[in-house]
Amino acid sequence: MIGVNNAMIGVNNAKSRSSSIFLRLMILGALMTPIFLQALPLPALPLPALPLPALPAVVLEAPPSNQPVKAVFAVGEYLRYRLHYGFVDAGIGELKVMDEPVVLRGQPCYHIVATGSTTRSFDWIYKVRDRYESYVTIGTMVPLLFKRDIYEGGFVYRDSYAFDHSTRRATSDGKQYLVPEHVQDIVSAFYAARSLDFSQAVVGQVFELPLFLDHETHRFIFRFKGRRTVSTDAGSFRALVFMPVVMKGRVFSSQDDLVVYISDDENKIPLQIKANILVGSVKMTLTEHRGLRHPLSSKISR
Repeated sequence: MIGVNNAMIGVNNAKSRSSSIFLRLMILGALMTPIFLQALPLPALPLPALPLPALPAVVLEAPPSNQPVKAVFAVGEYLRYRLHYGFVDAGIGELKVMDEPVVLRGQPCYHIVATGSTTRSFDWIYKVRDRYESYVTIGTMVPLLFKRDIYEGGFVYRDSYAFDHSTRRATSDGKQYLVPEHVQDIVSAFYAARSLDFSQAVVGQVFELPLFLDHETHRFIFRFKGRRTVSTDAGSFRALVFMPVVMKGRVFSSQDDLVVYISDDENKIPLQIKANILVGSVKMTLTEHRGLRHPLSSKISR
């Protein structure tokens, strides 16, 4: 979904829709995905081309794609979120790791489906019905295939990306692009970020993941801000607090306008996002969860 400001004035330019999609990811519940960093693109070069510039050094690097990554989630995990725009219930986001793994190109994969939709009462302002799918390798946590099918205010768009991590190529619309190691799509990035180790994180520490979307590579950068208690529709929790780096201007008035709360336990599920945007405030909160891999030990009360 495009940013709320563009939605309100009815901007119909497809490129604008693609480049300001903050609310889309809020409704998806994909709170830790780098799509917030659409304003910080890296070149994704159609082949043949010069190699991509190396990503800058990061405090915590993702492991090589041929080494195992311990997933913090399990098949069957389900997360549901409610989006509030000011005092209005605006949308619902759902994230589901499907009950059975699938085999793609000989590799066992998690099949992850993310959907986002506006509520019926908000449909008259801006109707959204989005579906995203990602096939993520079990053990190495990188996507092999991504699909997107969106309906946003009358705008319909479908696309898909196939990833070959051995050659660092992404294929979309018949074109190939060079991409960095460990590159993610907007759904797999959510799960890859959760699988990072934050146990030794210190306040101010920076983390980074690369993302491929709309034929470009982007950088998802977020800072650890500490620990605190947060209340949601699903109860009160001890939380890790992160602040994704966002660019002020089109959607945000400041780089510090987005705060993300993650459960301070082995699941590391997103609990709540609070954001101040140019035309108000947005809050996304967890309302339901089931099928978690680990006990939800961060929960304090209902």
